[in-house]
Amino acid sequence: MFAVAMGCALSVSPAAVNADASDSNDVPLDALVVGGDPVAMSDVPWQVAILSANLNSVDDDGYLDQVCGGSLISNRWIVTAAHCVVGDDGEAADAFTLDVVTGIATLTDIESTDRRGLDRILVHPEYDGEFVNDIALVRLAEEIALNSDQQPIAYPPASWQGALPAAGSEYLVSGWGCRAELGPSEACPEDDPDGYYANTIEAVVVDDIGGPTASACGANSDFDVEIMICAGDIAGGVDSCTGDSGGPLALSDDAGGWVLAGVVSFGFGCAQVSYPGVYTRVSAYAEWLEAMSGVEPFAQPWSPNTFTALTPTRLLDTRSGDRVGTLDGSGPAYRLSVGGAGGVPDGDVSAVALNVTVVDGLAGDFGGYVTVFPCGVPPDASNLNFVSGQTVPNSVIAPLSADGDVCLYVFGSAHLLVDVSGYFVSGFEPLTPTRLLDTRSGDRVGTLDGSGPAYRLSVGGAGGVPDGDVSAVALNVTVVDGLAGDFGGYVTVFPCGVPPDASNLNFVSGQTVPNSVIAPLSADGDVCLYVFGSAHLLVDVSGYLTS
Repeated sequence: MFAVAMGCALSVSPAAVNADASDSNDVPLDALVVGGDPVAMSDVPWQVAILSANLNSVDDDGYLDQVCGGSLISNRWIVTAAHCVVGDDGEAADAFTLDVVTGIATLTDIESTDRRGLDRILVHPEYDGEFVNDIALVRLAEEIALNSDQQPIAYPPASWQGALPAAGSEYLVSGWGCRAELGPSEACPEDDPDGYYANTIEAVVVDDIGGPTASACGANSDFDVEIMICAGDIAGGVDSCTGDSGGPLALSDDAGGWVLAGVVSFGFGCAQVSYPGVYTRVSAYAEWLEAMSGVEPFAQPWSPNTFTALTPTRLLDTRSGDRVGTLDGSGPAYRLSVGGAGGVPDGDVSAVALNVTVVDGLAGDFGGYVTVFPCGVPPDASNLNFVSGQTVPNSVIAPLSADGDVCLYVFGSAHLLVDVSGYFVSGFEPLTPTRLLDTRSGDRVGTLDGSGPAYRLSVGGAGGVPDGDVSAVALNVTVVDGLAGDFGGYVTVFPCGVPPDASNLNFVSGQTVPNSVIAPLSADGDVCLYVFGSAHLLVDVSGYLTS
């Protein structure tokens, strides 16, 4: 936030905001938002640094060139403050005079190849040159690839206006600005290593003061609740500051997502008693943002819930060595390192998509099975069932151990092939596989002519699955001793109601066969299993996707 003297915003050229930092390379590099702490880029992946393009210099030092912050709302569009991109003449800066850096936390790590050019700057048409309607859009010259360190944040719709966020809501504000508590006419203290501009991004939590209808913001007389948010602490001590302008005021929702509630705009000094920070209220400009950028409110082209696909890679093939497992089940599980292998990151991975194949299985009279689990004690569940002489595959969404491993327990004996095809960073909540259904001690499900009712299974609230706010679950469904007519039988897993014309698992008489299913839940948290033919069913759950 840039300092404001006597309630009047400073009109600055973009390159002037960090003018104190441009005089020398010998400046302290460990300061940031007032009262904040360092954070990883993956904690605030929507944050960008807006830099002076430094067209006449070979020096790519992003620390010296940093002008303002901004927030990705798509893989090309960025929201920032209007005062960040307006020059001394009151007009929008030429796009070629600014660069943007995404996904990098430390400004001195920036190289020329990290700088991204702009091709458009749009200042709100009613921006008054100070702090009324202090919002702008900038567009990257090219789309960026999204990942865990650079991803968009949703922005709220106009319906939030006058209703949300509530008073007391906690926001996260981040940037590379000054860390010192400054009076309205004070510059960032160059001689104070604990208070100067930041090199590595930091963030601080600030509280909403008064909510969406309170007209006062401490002693800040220029506050307008319809287009601004007041956030910080009346007692001072936490705030955004000079150099944080244009950056995000982010609000976390109950599901762990983030919304861009505000944009760092102005204040009376930094972290002063009775003078909280003032932020542009983004919901007041939702219609303009959508009209100009084409990005809808709450639209996020990439989120941490996204599954990252990989070119399938073989991680294990035991055929040149010993078989896994013993006929009586007393053999140890096979521990397989997955984190850091086959394109899977080494860390920050909740689960992986595997294809597991039993080759030349050996089993007793009741068959054998494979359980894939995050090591420890094998659960009473299975991912793959086989009989002697059989080679059979199945797909598995497997949670990883804390060390990034999975374990494969074989009841029976077999060679194993394991291929990885993708991973979840988050969003998918892995569970230790848990058996939810085993009909072998009761009636079979289905009839040979398909006229039997579907089996309704309660999943919400069972096996570690929450009772609510779950969109789908990862199940392993196994047909045991199937009975079918000449054309075979099948199982359909669906969110109850009328069975769809689809199948998740097909079988012939006498067959025991599994398959992995991502199953949506009914409004009551149930799934239904329709069997054309007749079979006993085993159902194990290994994770869920939040709504």
